[in-house]
This record gives sequence, C-alpha cells and structure tokens, in this order.
Amino acid sequence: IGLLFSIASMVVAAVVEGVRRERAIAAGEIPGPSKMSALWLAPQFCLFGLSGSMFLVAQIELYYSDLPRSMSSISSNLGGLGMCVASLVASLIMSLIDHITKRGGQQSWISTDVNKG
Repeated sequence: IGLLFSIASMVVAAVVEGVRRERAIAAGEIPGPSKMSALWLAPQFCLFGLSGSMFLVAQIELYYSDLPRSMSSISSNLGGLGMCVASLVASLIMSLIDHITKRGGQQSWISTDVNKG
C-alpha cells in the first residue's frame, strides 16, 4: 500500500509542477516565488507522508517479527543508513548531471531558474 501512495504522490507532484510551470511561463514570471497557493502542495505531501508511514511501519514490523532480538535494532539502523547512502548517491547523480549538461556553455538541466530547468 505504501508503494501505491508513493506512486500517487509522484504523479500528483508532476501534475502540480506542470500546472505551476505553465502558469509561470504564461505570466512571464521572473525567477522567484510563484504566485500559486502553497495549498497546491498539500495533496502530494499528504500522500508522501502516508507512503512513508506505511513503509516504516511494515519495515519495523518485519524486523521485529522475523529477525532475532539481537539483530532487530541493528537492522533498523541499517535501514536508516541505507536512506543516508541513497541520499548521497542521489546528490552525486544530480551533481554529475549538472556538470555534464553545462558543457559547451549550455544551460544546465538543473537550473537555478525552475521555469527553465
């Protein structure tokens, strides 16, 4: 169930970003805060929170039910370590994409202006 909430969250985020970008380009907004309400973000964050709680509860339940007592706390900490490593890898990938797409004086895919990136 958590995976379905996560997928739904990403779909909603893509739709909201598409609407935001279209409105910003149509209005000719300069880089900076958008004039859209922040409440547009509420559905995706609610879905993302639900997905995280579903994943976390299931993961902890698995650790405490299927592993020996001496390993349950270690495995929970390794799950957190895995998220840390995943964040570092994601940061590395973003830096590589930024560096590679800047070649030849072109604008990077990861732009400081969210309406151009």
